[in-house]
Amino acid sequence: MQTILPAVDPNDSALIDFLEKIPLFDQFARDEFELFIRVLVRKQYQPGDVVFNENSQEKILFIVEKGLLSLTILGDKEKDFKRKAVFGEIAIIDNNTRTGTVTTVQESILLCANGDDLFDENKFDIKTSFKLFRALTCQVTSYLRSSLQTKTRTLIQGGESMHVEFKSRLRFKNDEEGSTRPKFEVVKTIVAFLNSNGGTLLVGVDKDKMPIGIDDNFEKEKQDEDIKQWLAQVLASKIPESAYVGLIHLKVEKIDDKRILRVDCKPSPAPVWLEDWSDDGKKKKGEDQLFIRDESTTKALPCRRAYEYITSHFTHSLS
Repeated sequence: MQTILPAVDPNDSALIDFLEKIPLFDQFARDEFELFIRVLVRKQYQPGDVVFNENSQEKILFIVEKGLLSLTILGDKEKDFKRKAVFGEIAIIDNNTRTGTVTTVQESILLCANGDDLFDENKFDIKTSFKLFRALTCQVTSYLRSSLQTKTRTLIQGGESMHVEFKSRLRFKNDEEGSTRPKFEVVKTIVAFLNSNGGTLLVGVDKDKMPIGIDDNFEKEKQDEDIKQWLAQVLASKIPESAYVGLIHLKVEKIDDKRILRVDCKPSPAPVWLEDWSDDGKKKKGEDQLFIRDESTTKALPCRRAYEYITSHFTHSLS
């Protein structure tokens, strides 16, 4: 059950310092934070409390000051919200109903702002309101609202991002020696999505957003199910099946008469390690690697950084 806590002090320097560290407010000046704080209400939620339900109509922006919350869309868990996370912006931007349900996992304290107050000229000056609106709009368009709900053509038009990656080929060209070898980049990207916040890999699309298809990746024409089975076997040979079962969805579809392989990945509750293998298909000597998404790229974390990432990203899942 939610509890409204004492009024927020607009001159609370510790709170302003906290807000300044949230990327959404990068462009805010100190005096603008004081205006923003005046419309905030601090609420406390207990584990299991529902902050809002899918299709509900309230327009509230939420900032996690403390705790852990979970977002589900169409019954499937999509992501967690931790300290400094901002959510609820979609309903404010499009003035529509909620797209998912948010529930508290741990006792949480949220800073809540009514959407109408944020754009009330009597409470905010036009410049500050515009800054906030632009920041919220950028946030909405920068992450994957729900990969399974976003059409492939829309993802292609939007280009690569933290949650979307294009690969022109699924495996090496047929005229190259060992043509059945999968491209390491494909598996590496899938693992990185699992270790981050999920995403979609589109194979058969080049970096210029042009669908080029995957048919020439195989010597003989293959049915859609054969292609999906081929990649499933590759994944099973590189990472334990228990690490991704239920988290990966494969689909072959046609875009501009070109067959595209779409790989939707949900975030894994535990780190997924990938053995490093060379272009000849053999495993390299050395430790397995932890790959993550960093902006629109995939990178391997060195040992110490991997430990820090696991501690911060997977703490709740591993406890």
